[in-house]
Amino acid sequence: MSDFAARAAGWLSAHAPTDGSAELADAKRFQAELYDAGFAGITWPTQYGGQGLSMTEQLTFSGIAQKYDLPTYPFIIGMGMCGPTLLDLGTDEQKTRYIKPLLRGEEIWCQLFSEPGAGSDVASLQARAVRDGDDWVLNGQKVWTTNAQFRRFRCGAGAYGCRQAPKHSGLTMFVVDMHAPGVNVRPLRVMMTGTRRSTRFSSRTYTFPVMR
Repeated sequence: MSDFAARAAGWLSAHAPTDGSAELADAKRFQAELYDAGFAGITWPTQYGGQGLSMTEQLTFSGIAQKYDLPTYPFIIGMGMCGPTLLDLGTDEQKTRYIKPLLRGEEIWCQLFSEPGAGSDVASLQARAVRDGDDWVLNGQKVWTTNAQFRRFRCGAGAYGCRQAPKHSGLTMFVVDMHAPGVNVRPLRVMMTGTRRSTRFSSRTYTFPVMR
């Protein structure tokens, strides 16, 4: 067993909760401890808060962690989608601002793609982004927004910033503060039972600064 594997096995044995269905505050506390121990963002660049290790260490940790029911569900969209997108396409300013809080569970992310009239067909999105001086004005609705119920996050929202461009070429990803004025989050409920199954995002005339 490598030194990394031994350290990961020892840490998880001592710190992993026995019940993964933790409250959000407990999940955030565990994620911060996971990061501080060196097991979050294992392959992500150190200059933005990651551990800077190889995929070997990531696979090693993932294999050991499989035996535990870790309370990491609130962070899956940020870790699996939004964070990697920021690392690949974001500016240095954006990476410095967002990556470390994401890894420590301080900001929970979601991804606003699907829409009531477009499903997951990204080329058919109707959300619009219009430049207004130093701001963008974003109008539209999104649906099936995983983790929107937590309400303490930022999101990546897909919208057309240039409708004249062909299909996907006109799409832009915006980082949105889900507590900003004009952002409304409503649950979707099962018709027969009334139980909450997903979350619907709607935004009307939401204005936010241009990221430079």
